[in-house]
Amino acid sequence: MDDFKKFTFADGHIESISIEKDNVKVSFRRWDEKQFNFVFTESCYQLSNCSYQEIGSVVIEPLKKGISKELDYALMAYKEHEIPSIIRFFEAWEDECVFTIVARAVDIIEVMSQNCC
Repeated sequence: MDDFKKFTFADGHIESISIEKDNVKVSFRRWDEKQFNFVFTESCYQLSNCSYQEIGSVVIEPLKKGISKELDYALMAYKEHEIPSIIRFFEAWEDECVFTIVARAVDIIEVMSQNCC
């Protein structure tokens, strides 16, 4: 999670979200056109209007009880020593939360561009 906390999100956007059996994959394109996949494991999520929204900031904090009923249920699935993080992606202009995910871990995978010959 430390590398994810250091990642530069400003002026990038979420291109797509793929919900798979054991994880959630978020395809993210940064301002410099580099593309990354964030693979969240042991996760649950709340969607809003998030695809192609310009991201201004991301807030990461430990999940605690009382945020929402859905997230309280999710928190019960974790052991006390395995408290997950809640990650909120905020839209750049309106500062509205467009995507919330709870996860214990995230892998950052840089997607190499394929140049056409």
